Amino acid sequence: MKEENLSPKTTSAPPSSPPRSISRALRLRIAVFIVVIFACAWFSGILNSIWTSFMPRTCATGDMALFHVDFNEFPARLSGQFNACTNVGDGECQRLADGSMIRGECRQGQMQGPWSVIDSKSKRPLWMGTFCNGLPCGEFRVLVHGECENVFHIENLHVHGSATLWETETRGLTRSAGEYKFGKRIGQWLRHAEPEHKLISVAIYDEMGFRATTSYYCTNGNRKEVREKAIFYYDSEGNILPNEGGVENSALDATRCPLP
Repeated sequence: MKEENLSPKTTSAPPSSPPRSISRALRLRIAVFIVVIFACAWFSGILNSIWTSFMPRTCATGDMALFHVDFNEFPARLSGQFNACTNVGDGECQRLADGSMIRGECRQGQMQGPWSVIDSKSKRPLWMGTFCNGLPCGEFRVLVHGECENVFHIENLHVHGSATLWETETRGLTRSAGEYKFGKRIGQWLRHAEPEHKLISVAIYDEMGFRATTSYYCTNGNRKEVREKAIFYYDSEGNILPNEGGVENSALDATRCPLP
């Protein structure tokens, strides 16, 4: 007779569900994590930045140029600075006035990052630049005439670094290019008549920003050189021409050195 196996059969128990207390704790942790992330994003201004990039606030009323630079001052001077973020707080703002649109970002009521003014009809930039903690910094481009832009850099509220400046004169447009050192011109500055790009003059400035010499390139091939108050004329072969007294003489200057 076969013996029957009387040992009890083992059966696998169904997986037990986690205690309800653990499930609640997990949900609470997730909720706290979401709240922390949301709070960090709110206080860092990320949410405001995202929202106002689509729905910008209204910038404060003031001069659309935001600030002015007098390049004829010694040293070149910034004036009339205006804060477009007054009463705006955080996020982007924009304002339309006199056919121009200004737009940029605010951080704690101060201008920060790229700012620009564009023509509202043509969408053409009238000027562009950057701000650091409410102050202009880095490169700025300001439309002067047609496609011509003044390009300069600002550091510690001084014009500093390479610059290209345009002027409208009776003879037409002129373009000057050189270096600034904290508001003062240094080294070699070249001036051209445009659009022919014909060289008019080369000025040399010392480290203190004072002009040492200026050479004018005349349309008749001559060259006029100014050293402080003394004036010298040279022909196309570099020979010095007589100049009685060595001082400026308008009639003589018009004959010997007509400019473009």
